[in-house]
Amino acid sequence: MVKITINDNVTKLKEKSKSKNTQDKYEGDWLKFIDYCKNKYKCNPLEVDDLDSAYALTANYMDWLHEDPEAKILKGSSNIPGREKLNNNPYSSTAYKASTIQRILASITYKYRLNNFQFDRKNPNIAETISAIVRNEKNHKSGQAKEILKADIEKIINFINDDSEDYSTFRDKALILIGFYSFCRRSELLGMKYEHLHFGDDGIQVLIPFSKTDQTGEGRMIFLPTTNDSFCPVKALKNWLE
Repeated sequence: MVKITINDNVTKLKEKSKSKNTQDKYEGDWLKFIDYCKNKYKCNPLEVDDLDSAYALTANYMDWLHEDPEAKILKGSSNIPGREKLNNNPYSSTAYKASTIQRILASITYKYRLNNFQFDRKNPNIAETISAIVRNEKNHKSGQAKEILKADIEKIINFINDDSEDYSTFRDKALILIGFYSFCRRSELLGMKYEHLHFGDDGIQVLIPFSKTDQTGEGRMIFLPTTNDSFCPVKALKNWLE
């Protein structure tokens, strides 16, 4: 029987299927996982004997991230740029939340599959560990941040208005109001360019060319209406541009 494996070029193409930001997050998560495996088990996660060992390593890592008081790995080590040492301890004292652990699991799953492991995040060891982490967090959750309301935005804008009317003031007001009324992510706001703006009598149409949920770059249009109050995103944007 002949075994065929994908070549290096296909591997590179698979990596490019993700955005640069996503690739960077996956790479950072994976390097931290390697760091954990080397420190805890003296092994490389890609050099385990079988898939069950990969599942066990990953499940143990998920549990450690959530439960261990030393679980939040500081960025970097000898192979991770920007690492800082805290009293010569490469770990800080705050465990990860369930949502972050699920993202880290996605990174680990992606990297294993990229290296020809038939890694399935629905494996019972993985799925049950994640389910327990989510349930445990729900049972202990308190003081969750409240949704920001228009009244909160108005307070922020009023506070900014008390400052000097310089370029940064106009910029901050525009970004805050556009972000609130458009429900745009930070990366989407940063990706906006003047040519994406189409001004009309009743507002602005804005092209969002690329976003986290639009990996193929098809783009989407949003509309920001002109309002008659001092918290109008359209007026704020025009003031900034002028």
